[in-house]
Amino acid sequence: MSLGPVFELPNALASHLQEAAATKGIRVESPGSQAQGTFPGLYMFRRGMARIWGRWRTSGDSCQIWLTFPRSHAFNPLLWLFDFYLMRRVEQMLGYLGAHRINWSA
Repeated sequence: MSLGPVFELPNALASHLQEAAATKGIRVESPGSQAQGTFPGLYMFRRGMARIWGRWRTSGDSCQIWLTFPRSHAFNPLLWLFDFYLMRRVEQMLGYLGAHRINWSA
């Protein structure tokens, strides 16, 4: 797992995430939720061999999505190119949905 960008979008728009991804040719799966951690929900964005994990949580009327690379791709540099390309496509898709990137700079 790696560090990745965090996006925030309204809960009403988060419900349209799968439809928006389908228009971009990206499959979204929800393999279940994690019981522990600060980001309890989990999405998996897939396109071809590329995978991006979208860990999410809701707080009030907004949803935060943290995009990370899967651990299984960490030691296979041949997959990194595909993962980076998919990461950029997912970021663009979230931007079209009205999400904004959260900057963690102090």
